[in-house]
Amino acid sequence: MRVQGHWLAGALVMTAAAGCVHETPACGNSFVGDRSKDLEVALTVVDPRSEKVTDLSDGQTLPLLQFARGGYALAVSVRAKNVDPCGAELRARVIDPESGSVLGTAARTVALYAGADGWARASALETNSVVPRVCPDYGSRDVHAKPHDIEVVLIDRGGRTATARTRVVPTCAHPFEVIQTDCVCNCSAGFYLGKCPNWIWDAYPPGPL
Repeated sequence: MRVQGHWLAGALVMTAAAGCVHETPACGNSFVGDRSKDLEVALTVVDPRSEKVTDLSDGQTLPLLQFARGGYALAVSVRAKNVDPCGAELRARVIDPESGSVLGTAARTVALYAGADGWARASALETNSVVPRVCPDYGSRDVHAKPHDIEVVLIDRGGRTATARTRVVPTCAHPFEVIQTDCVCNCSAGFYLGKCPNWIWDAYPPGPL
């Protein structure tokens, strides 16, 4: 899956191109780490404005990003070592810790690049994140501002597999009031068609064709 980010009214909008489930980036990177040791993986998050990558800590607030096809999503990635960095597959899912139900899933293929610390990471926002969509929220528990678990499985080209899971707090935190209102409405429990007025369309109507 190819994931792209662009800005709309000051908010990051995530778009996924159709028909691209397992696109393998060109890569000539060498094995990162020790082939005799198990694959290690940790979750990371990228700041959509600065593109700075940091570790994702347990209980951290994670922004709900506007999805171009509708709804809102979470974006996470990994750092890894003892890994073949070319064509590594990321599979993510977001889980309600109370019911165990899966709110959203996503998968994509990335190339990882070795850092000075011995860990491999993706290099930029577009190829750094796997983006499971979690809103609209049709369930009985709010997504917005409530703890949820996020799990990512990394499978490298040699078949090595590792899983990382942590608890995060998905949160609507948009600078524009109209998008913030829409996010909170979509990411609150009990969504139904027509629940959330089309505030964004009303505030930013399309121009003439």
